[in-house]
Amino acid sequence: MGIMNRKLSIKMPPAEFEGRRYSSGFSLFELLVSMTVLSVLLGFLLAALTAVSSLYVHNDDTTRAEEKGRAVIELVSREVTPAVIDTRMQFVMLPGEELTDVGAINVVANSPAMIWMAPLGPGGELRCIGYFLTADTDKNHYRLKRIYIKHDNPDNYFPNLVNLDEGTNVTKARQKDLESRTSPVDADWFLENWDATAFDDISANNDQVIISTVSDGVVAFWVQALDTQGNPVPLLSQSDVHPASSLIYNSAAYFYMADETSFDDGSTFVYLKQNRLSMKANRLPAAIELAIVMISEDNLNNGAAIPPQEDVLNDAAALDLDASIQQYTETLESSGYTAPRIFRTTVKLINGG
Repeated sequence: MGIMNRKLSIKMPPAEFEGRRYSSGFSLFELLVSMTVLSVLLGFLLAALTAVSSLYVHNDDTTRAEEKGRAVIELVSREVTPAVIDTRMQFVMLPGEELTDVGAINVVANSPAMIWMAPLGPGGELRCIGYFLTADTDKNHYRLKRIYIKHDNPDNYFPNLVNLDEGTNVTKARQKDLESRTSPVDADWFLENWDATAFDDISANNDQVIISTVSDGVVAFWVQALDTQGNPVPLLSQSDVHPASSLIYNSAAYFYMADETSFDDGSTFVYLKQNRLSMKANRLPAAIELAIVMISEDNLNNGAAIPPQEDVLNDAAALDLDASIQQYTETLESSGYTAPRIFRTTVKLINGG
């Protein structure tokens, strides 16, 4: 009861604090200042994150382009190394436009194609292999394409070889017929049965297609034949003595290739006129120089047109690969495409020379 009867006492603040107002929060001014500082800090943070993100995406695209470029060079090198040739078949480098004539779609102007035979099947079975460059310029989609044809292709796309059932009992007339199938001036031995269906890799129901995409982002593609002494082979199309041809290199053309010793005039490769004594060389290059230029995906999407590929020839009418690459990359950069990636290699052919 004593406790209940006690009077509640409230201690009053000292007199010097009378009339002052108390507050346990921030003033409106302080809140505004805090929010302003926070907004500035968030802005800096967002800018930093955007820069880091852009750098990451750029580096990722560059890394992927680097990986794809090396993979392309490795694949082509591996498949061209065992290329084979005899009197029944060819190895050709040709203008890509000639594939357009038989149905290929969007082949890049002024770019080459390369087609050959190689024992890449199970047990060393021959396969027809080729590479060429395409572009959908409306979408800036540049793609290196690969041709791959099995010997049992049901659509007659595989080049026509001698009937193996004939064995060694081939008459001289038959042998001459077989040899006549390969031309010194064209690539029809490969192309004669190819058509638009063979190159249509867009239609899902097309089971006759012989091509596939190797890599996106390849905007330029060069192939260069080298002779036994490592010199660039003059373009067949530039010869003023050989029968007229649009081909870059043709194993079935009329030519001599020097071995260890140069010819009397110091040259190492010479084309011949056609006469009754002329014989097709039926020789592979000793080596192949390959080069591609790749652009990363983010760079390729900048909207600018990709400049056309152009070849620079030396005084011997052979491709000057160094000058061609330099001229093209300078043109690319002047068009707004920064840091194009160049991949190149020299591949010695096992059966070459």
